[in-house]
Amino acid sequence: MNIEFFNDAHREEVERQVSNVLNAMLKADSIVDWSKVDLARFNPEFRHRWTSEASNVSDETLQNLWAQLLKGELESPGSLSNDTMSVARDLNKERAEEFQVLCSAALCSLDGTPSIVVGCGNPRANSLRPFGLSYDVLMRLAHHRLIVNDMTSYITVGEGSGELVVLTKQQESTWLLRWSNGSKRSDEDHRIKGILFTPAGAELFAVVEKIPNPEYTAAMLKSLKQDGWVAVPVTNAP
Repeated sequence: MNIEFFNDAHREEVERQVSNVLNAMLKADSIVDWSKVDLARFNPEFRHRWTSEASNVSDETLQNLWAQLLKGELESPGSLSNDTMSVARDLNKERAEEFQVLCSAALCSLDGTPSIVVGCGNPRANSLRPFGLSYDVLMRLAHHRLIVNDMTSYITVGEGSGELVVLTKQQESTWLLRWSNGSKRSDEDHRIKGILFTPAGAELFAVVEKIPNPEYTAAMLKSLKQDGWVAVPVTNAP
């Protein structure tokens, strides 16, 4: 009887894992641009690890994430590191949803690389709490190695140049950020303060589906203006 119970349990576990992999693969198939895929370049080591990790994911939110990971690697081989795969493996549904909120708020370079999530004040004092990014949430994302564990981070714009300007994107919108507070500038005037991504967080950012957050965008533009930056909308940008 014990042997029969073990065999039944083993069969059920195999069926569960196979079902999870098939569900994630079907989700990936629906979003992959197969015209960009060269299966000859698809890394068998990635395929083996992806299958192993996806087999233990039954939550639909996480299956969508693993589908996006497969899509990213198929369309751009070598774009995902082992470290990023390890970070993704440790995410639960709640962390994945919180990370999606963060990614949706990020300013990016024109090539889609995330630059910063503007802090709209002091994130340590819960300045981002109204937008789903309380200090507790940020600390959890930092614990999972998705963001830098420093709520006073910043990027530097145009240091050493005559102009303080930068082209930046947030989802489908593009802005030209221009410094407007006169000619006298200190080192801090070159900074945009906020939350930075880790290398693994930046790689995962590329495969996370972004969701509109107009309340945050309005607060972000207001905060940038208060810090001396004018955001000019750019149309027909790439």
